[in-house]
Amino acid sequence: MFTASQAFIDAFTERDTRLLVIGPDDNPTVEVAHEAVLREWPTLVKWIEDRREAIRLKDKVREETGAWLRAGRSDTRRWRHELLDPARRLLSEADLLADLERDPGIADFLIPEADWLLAELFCSSTDHLRREEIGMRLSQISDPRPGVGVIGGVPDIFWCELPEGQVEIEGHGSFEIPPFRMATYPVTYAQYRAFLDAADGYRSEQWWKGLMKEAEPGHQLRPYSSYPADNVSWFEATAFCRWLSKILASEVRLPDEWEWQWTDQSACAGFAYPWGPDWLDGRANTDESGIGRTTSVGMYPGGRSLQGVYD
Repeated sequence: MFTASQAFIDAFTERDTRLLVIGPDDNPTVEVAHEAVLREWPTLVKWIEDRREAIRLKDKVREETGAWLRAGRSDTRRWRHELLDPARRLLSEADLLADLERDPGIADFLIPEADWLLAELFCSSTDHLRREEIGMRLSQISDPRPGVGVIGGVPDIFWCELPEGQVEIEGHGSFEIPPFRMATYPVTYAQYRAFLDAADGYRSEQWWKGLMKEAEPGHQLRPYSSYPADNVSWFEATAFCRWLSKILASEVRLPDEWEWQWTDQSACAGFAYPWGPDWLDGRANTDESGIGRTTSVGMYPGGRSLQGVYD
């Protein structure tokens, strides 16, 4: 069967190149034609050096994993994203990562930082301040969650389906609600910034018909990518929705009050909160948390609705 490897060998054993030589039929091996190739071919020299570095790194990972395990898997002994991410890439490119990860201890040590931070959010013992720290760190190292960031300059909105229903709003009566979709998270600063930065975004007049437009957008108070967009007027939010509707070829708008309420009670008539009829501590960043400021979106998985809507 003709393979990419065979094509490579054929190309480099041709008379004009002769960088590789093939052994006799009784000893089918492929070798470099001369040791000078190992010194003078820049690409090959880099491959060899990268391989050496990856082998040294493999030994270092085994050593560091042992120290981490002896320290009781202490987070202070884990490699952070800035060291771990390039290490994983180098090991993967050298085809050494999969072999290392066959060892469960090493596999745990090499878990990307964002993954183990996100797993910590599901622990009931994770307090409010720690959740704030996790959200800030995710903003620093590039939050991997679908629905939080931007792909190709377009906000990556992850939608949740809400069923039809009926809600009572005090002083306003009853409202029938057809099925609709709600974004999993509040719009993040990274997503809103895509609108601000786009050539056809904030400064394009086409989104502002009938709206009051400021010369400059409101200043983001918490300028971290995974945090909710803040200091945004209703006019600016509406212009953002119009822009996103054009990009997605589907109507995007701000929810009505009754849609908010239906979502906030998990589309269940007997619920007062996303998780049920009664208040439960630790499910949201409210006054009771003591933080007094916004945190990254989605830091309270225990407070999401039954349909998957956070915050």
